[in-house]
Amino acid sequence: MRRTITALLIILLLSPDVPAQNNRDWKSVKKLKPDTPVLIWLWSGEDLRGNIESVSDTGLRLDLPDRMNSQVSWQRAVDRSAVRKIIRLRDLPNLPDAHKWMVTGAAIGAGVGLVAGIANKDNGVGPLGALIGLLGGAMIGDMAAGLVGIGEATPSLFRHSKVVYEDTGLRPSPPSPQSH
Repeated sequence: MRRTITALLIILLLSPDVPAQNNRDWKSVKKLKPDTPVLIWLWSGEDLRGNIESVSDTGLRLDLPDRMNSQVSWQRAVDRSAVRKIIRLRDLPNLPDAHKWMVTGAAIGAGVGLVAGIANKDNGVGPLGALIGLLGGAMIGDMAAGLVGIGEATPSLFRHSKVVYEDTGLRPSPPSPQSH
């Protein structure tokens, strides 16, 4: 066992350094195809979520969806010097259907609650106990299904995005007014 660990340590120490992936190259942004969904963080603190329309050496153009009307989008030009980070968002295939999960969870919870309420009628609770069990079980089942659905979807969200560009330099300082 010690020999194996020693051999692994020697191999790691003698192996050449593996260069980290470089996200500071604008060329990777220029490779993005039109209609690629992206999230862009600007140095101003603003974040933009939209689809690439075009990319040049000096910046890019985005189609930004209107939040009030999904059939309308706005175009916005973004200067390269204003961009802090660009994340390519991929389609999220096979996300669980939230409505289906919630209805199924509520139905299962209501069934379990109803059975528990009926089984508990010998304790003097009566028909009201069955109704309370039904409603309480439905609520608990609905919440549990929501949590399970979130647990199913969360890994997909992190797997399906990639940092394409990141400017790790200092934040550009605003131009100072010249005094006369």
